[in-house]
Amino acid sequence: MKDKFVRYAHRLESLSITELSRSAEKLVSCERRYTAALIAHLAEISRRKGHLELGFKSLFEYCRIHLGLGKGRRTARSALGRPSGAKGASRWRVPTSTTSASRPGKT
Repeated sequence: MKDKFVRYAHRLESLSITELSRSAEKLVSCERRYTAALIAHLAEISRRKGHLELGFKSLFEYCRIHLGLGKGRRTARSALGRPSGAKGASRWRVPTSTTSASRPGKT
C-alpha cells in the first residue's frame, strides 16, 4: 500500500497546478457521491436494525468498529504532520472558515 501511495505521489509531482486543482475538484465530487451513498446504506442498516443482527449494540459502534469510521481523520492528520486533536469536543470542531458566521452576508 505504501509503495502504491509513493508512486501516486510521484505522479502528482508531474502535474501542473491547474491539473492538480482539476483533479482535486473531481475527487471532492466523488467523495460527496460516496458519502451520500454511505449515508443511504447506514440509514437502511439502521432501519432494519442490522447492526444488532451483526452483533453491535448501536449503529455508532458498528460504524466505529466494523467500518473503521473515524480512523481516517487521524490517519490524514498524522500524514500531514498535524496533531490528532486528542481529547473532547475540540477534535470535532468545525473549522471557523466553514461556519455561517464567517461567510459574507450571513449572520
